[in-house]
Amino acid sequence: MPVTKEHEMKLKKDIKKVMKKIINHYSLFLKYLETKNNEYLNDIFIEKEKIDKMIDKVFDLTIETFAGAPLGKDLRRNISYSMITKSLRDLLNTSTNISKFLMNKNVYKPSKKWVGIISKNIIEQLKLVDKLMTSEDPRQANIIIDQELPHEKIYLKQIKLIREKIMNDDVKMSSRNQTQLLTDFIHAVKSFENANDYIKDIAEISLFISTGKLK
Repeated sequence: MPVTKEHEMKLKKDIKKVMKKIINHYSLFLKYLETKNNEYLNDIFIEKEKIDKMIDKVFDLTIETFAGAPLGKDLRRNISYSMITKSLRDLLNTSTNISKFLMNKNVYKPSKKWVGIISKNIIEQLKLVDKLMTSEDPRQANIIIDQELPHEKIYLKQIKLIREKIMNDDVKMSSRNQTQLLTDFIHAVKSFENANDYIKDIAEISLFISTGKLK
């Protein structure tokens, strides 16, 4: 069955639905930090499964659309939508390690604030990408791709604070708990770095959709 413009619009609409779900997904970190209610962290895992199922359906639609796409520009667009869907799944998967870090009982309050700062940055970037999916404006894509976030400075400050916590004689923490705290922290940091990369990947693919060129 040949792919029509309506097929593409349906696919793009479903991708944008997933994107909005992931925005809400990352917002759960902010709700947890505001309320200290662990149910929000549990919801991360529950919602992840639901969004995974949505992504499965979008992947099926991308394959169906790809199979019926004509050669040329339409084929390029449909391959690109498949790549965007994969990046969204990768982005969704980063939430697990961040949740585990926040669930670690040895994580003290100052170490949690940075999660809120970076989560807000991720959410704002995702909102820009959501608009980009509609506009396909190369200028918007380049803004997202070129944006430098203050992640590295935040990470360095936090690792210093965690090191001080571990070295503090007043804190009784076993070697095993020290190792787990550092491991969870590193995994959370890497997950945020990956999340930022996946968002930029989507912006680069959107740029490719509109211009046929990769940055």
